[in-house]
Amino acid sequence: MLSQTGSWKGILLLSMIIPVGLFTGLRLAGLGQPPKLEIITLDSVQWQFTRPANDFLMINDLLNATFVDGACQMNFSVGLGAYFDTTFHYLEYILSVGTDFAATPLNSDFSIQNVLIAFGKDPQTSAMELQETDWTYENLSLTAYSKVAAYSSYGEPYAQLVGKGMPVGVHCRFPAYWKLFTPNNVTSQRQIKLEITYYNGTAYKRVVQPFGLTLLGS
Repeated sequence: MLSQTGSWKGILLLSMIIPVGLFTGLRLAGLGQPPKLEIITLDSVQWQFTRPANDFLMINDLLNATFVDGACQMNFSVGLGAYFDTTFHYLEYILSVGTDFAATPLNSDFSIQNVLIAFGKDPQTSAMELQETDWTYENLSLTAYSKVAAYSSYGEPYAQLVGKGMPVGVHCRFPAYWKLFTPNNVTSQRQIKLEITYYNGTAYKRVVQPFGLTLLGS
């Protein structure tokens, strides 16, 4: 019969052997490794426009980018709409901005994991305000967002969405107002970044598509 001391030594040794053996088995089976994430950063799409002197101007510019691999086709776009003056009581100019993303599966293993749309900071005094009533998203669930960033030093608005883990097409659109609290002779800049994480059947990938917006002082 084992002594009480011997029993505890045996239990302690067994408690060390089982986790080590289990971990080794998982490593050999490939289950102990975290999935690798390949990050693909696409070329930034740049836009410049001189701030108009008139009270209202419909710009109607559309910036597009496309990414295709064997699993999917992704389309990114940023639309620039109306630029107008609201300075009846205080200094404010507004440019309407629409950010759009769509993905189409090309095989049955593709699935969107998550979508991040982030609006970078402006070195000048301005605000980017997401227009919540006009948001649309299909086959995605909104999990987190920040609708307004009051000034450049207060962070940035963003929207975070997750996919349904199925090979289905997805689409989302997030309109916003870029509010400028500076005279028309001041240049303002904004960065918009879309990050799409997806599974192609064999690996996880993240596609990063940046857009750069510059409103030049007139």
